[in-house]
Amino acid sequence: MEKDSTRSWLIVVTLGFAVAIAAMDRVVLSVATPTIMKDLHLSGTNAGLLLAAFFWSYTLMQLPSGMLVDRFGAKKVLGIGFALWSLSCAATGLASSLAGLIAFRLGLGVGEGPVFPSAYRLVSTVFSERNRGLASAIYGDGSKLGPAIGAPLAGILIVSYGWQSMFAIVGLVSLLWLIPWFIIAPSQKEDVGTVKNRINWSEFWALLKKRDILGAAVGYFGYLYIFYVYITWLPGYLVLERGFSTLQAGWLSMVPFAVQFTVAPIAGYFTDSFIHKGYSTTTVRKTAIGIGLILAFSIVPAALVNSSTACLFFFALSTAGLGICNPNMLAVPSGLAPKNRGGIVGAIQNTGGNLGGVVAPMVTGATYDATHSFVVALAIAGSMLFVCALGYLLMIRRIEPVDLRSDEVTALAASNA
Repeated sequence: MEKDSTRSWLIVVTLGFAVAIAAMDRVVLSVATPTIMKDLHLSGTNAGLLLAAFFWSYTLMQLPSGMLVDRFGAKKVLGIGFALWSLSCAATGLASSLAGLIAFRLGLGVGEGPVFPSAYRLVSTVFSERNRGLASAIYGDGSKLGPAIGAPLAGILIVSYGWQSMFAIVGLVSLLWLIPWFIIAPSQKEDVGTVKNRINWSEFWALLKKRDILGAAVGYFGYLYIFYVYITWLPGYLVLERGFSTLQAGWLSMVPFAVQFTVAPIAGYFTDSFIHKGYSTTTVRKTAIGIGLILAFSIVPAALVNSSTACLFFFALSTAGLGICNPNMLAVPSGLAPKNRGGIVGAIQNTGGNLGGVVAPMVTGATYDATHSFVVALAIAGSMLFVCALGYLLMIRRIEPVDLRSDEVTALAASNA
């Protein structure tokens, strides 16, 4: 299909709503966590395990999802995954034990696996480089819109109907997204073309060995660690550390995510405008990421101030920095990917990143149990920004399609035979 067309923009907006629903289905558990901890008598460490469970299956599904998307197209793979995760979210309210909750969160992770590989692939397929920053900002902004809406919504539903009914309502209503998706998404033929586009394991390992692609995975680990501390523990932090009620925490959690939601498309627009003017894609995206990381470090003073107002200000400043980083990070796989490999390169970045999601909730919960405070946990989150800088600013040399020579793939295939 034609690149940069009206339909291209409709596709990316529809993807943005999918990302928003996915993020909402993650954050509603965070709002419910303090209540669930009381009802099921869970410790902070157990709550951390519950919050991390989603990421175990979600991370494992990234590479298979990328391969499936590159083989069968995003329309079919994402559609099936979306239905699975919505039903898993709805069924979470049926659980009455930690084990049951973890089982449904694992199902949620499997279903959400194809979201970002699908988005990476479609951005590389239906947009030229000059518009990929803004396109990435639009769908990536869903990860901020979802929590901004989901956190207060979850608080209202929990207070009104209980946490069990909240999961059922959110999960079942989410299924409505499938209607516009199957109308607007490109067909398998439009997306992946012929069967020759399928990836093999030798080609995958050749891509994984590329320093620039590995750098994207390392950098995204640092970014998603701090982002998922916000997603999984911000409402709990406001209740347990700052003394707010569940309903208040839901509304206040909206503020940092609303800031990030506002900043990200603006950052994507301006970085794309510099690229349009002829500036180096590498220089523009690395500069934006560097500025964003400096602002994101505000999570550390947020943990140290006594005033809750000042704390929320620093959280907002930190998430503004993440908003500058995010569209540029999301545009990196499309810039690095060889032709027809946007899905798998994006999946490699997302796998590395979501290992941060696996670790962050558990480390935060265990640290809270050990210190009875979130100060050390938030300091650890701030330190992960140095990992992010290592990956994106040092390991990645140039943001351009990597040279995947046929002899590299052949040699790897022969060595694995």
